[in-house]
Amino acid sequence: MADLWTNLDDILIGFLGKYAIEVLSAYAVSLTLILVLVLMSFSRSRRMKAALREVEDRVKERK
Repeated sequence: MADLWTNLDDILIGFLGKYAIEVLSAYAVSLTLILVLVLMSFSRSRRMKAALREVEDRVKERK
């Protein structure tokens, strides 16, 4: 198992340079934040649609 990590480190260092861990960490943080923003947008969209539907139903009842 140690050989696997050594080989992986060699590949990452060869590909990304000596800052491989920092670069990969930055990508992970960025992707996580993007995912959180997308999920928050979908959640807000669902709430707004429900609120709009409720208002439209109340307007229809008054007519």
